[in-house]
Amino acid sequence: MTDLAEALDIALNNDLQMICTPLIDVGRILASYQAVGKPAHCLPFLFEAYDQLSMIAGDVVVGTVSEAVQR
Repeated sequence: MTDLAEALDIALNNDLQMICTPLIDVGRILASYQAVGKPAHCLPFLFEAYDQLSMIAGDVVVGTVSEAVQR
């Protein structure tokens, strides 16, 4: 969760708003599972979202929003 918050902070500070929404959504999903005491149950979601999250991380690193993330 800390890494998501840091990525969101970087995106906000670098005018990458298109990346902010998916990061916030992932954080909400993880927080929801945590709130009901079942954080491990979100693993299928995380495995499914891994490629997209990796592209978002790459966009944050290079400071752009790729076409794949825009979709």
